[in-house]
This record gives sequence, structure tokens and C-alpha cells, in this order.
Amino acid sequence: MKVTIESRKGSLLLRWVCPQTGKRVSISAAVEDSTTGRAYANTIKCQIENDVKYGYYDKSLLKYKPRTIRKNPTEITTVELFDRFTRHQLKHKGLSKNSIDTRYKFLQRMLEKHLNIQAADVDKRRVEAFVVVCEDTLKPDTAKQRIWLLKSAWD
Repeated sequence: MKVTIESRKGSLLLRWVCPQTGKRVSISAAVEDSTTGRAYANTIKCQIENDVKYGYYDKSLLKYKPRTIRKNPTEITTVELFDRFTRHQLKHKGLSKNSIDTRYKFLQRMLEKHLNIQAADVDKRRVEAFVVVCEDTLKPDTAKQRIWLLKSAWD
């Protein structure tokens, strides 16, 4: 089963065919069509696909709809976004706890110190400044690894 992300009037929708009824289903991701919004919609998409695959699909769809008690997904910080990515890697990609502690936590601390802003406010200038910080404080191979890891999280 495949979930698609579509843009309608500047907002993102998720569409798929219900595995139990065979009917087409769509829900709003409640975010605007932006890089951050697409990253958030992609996490919902992965959750739906994995739930169907492993038999945890919620036909009421409450599990997949945004909750209003938390921040709007477009208001999360780079640190929160990276934390979500880390939890996703741990849960769905089979990443070991040791790998999280040795590779991901150091990058998260760097983000907290040097790039702890709203994810929607990240622009080319700020990214370039963060890359310079990485290159100045880390060995070249380590800096390259951390930059690629951050790029993976952002994608």
C-alpha cells in the first residue's frame, strides 16, 4: 500500500486506499506546503505505511490526525525536528541505541548550541554558518558525517 502526499491550496493532504474497506481515504496533514511541512507529512506517511504493514492500522484515523495540544508542525525547532528524525531512525530503521548515543546525540547538542531556531526559519546563510562551525570544531571526516546526517534528517 502506498500513501501519497498532495498539495491542495497550499496545504498538504495524505491519500491512500484503506486496506480494510478498499475505499480511498484522505486526511489533512494540517501543515502548509513547505520543506518543514513535507517533512512532517512524510513522518505521518511512514507511520501509516508501517502500521498497515505490521497490522496496527487505525481505521478511525485518530492516530494519524494532528493533535491540537502540541505545537503546530511548522513551529518546531531544528532540535525538535532532529529529535523526531532520531526517534524515527531508532524505531523504524533498526538503528541501535549505541549508534544514537555515539553519532546522533553529538549532532543534537551542536544544533542546540548553534542552530536552535524555528525549522521554518532555516535559510542558506544559517546553514552555511553551521557548516563553518562544524568544519572549525571537528575533524574533516567527522564534520562531513555530521553534515550528511543533518541533511538526511532534513530530507
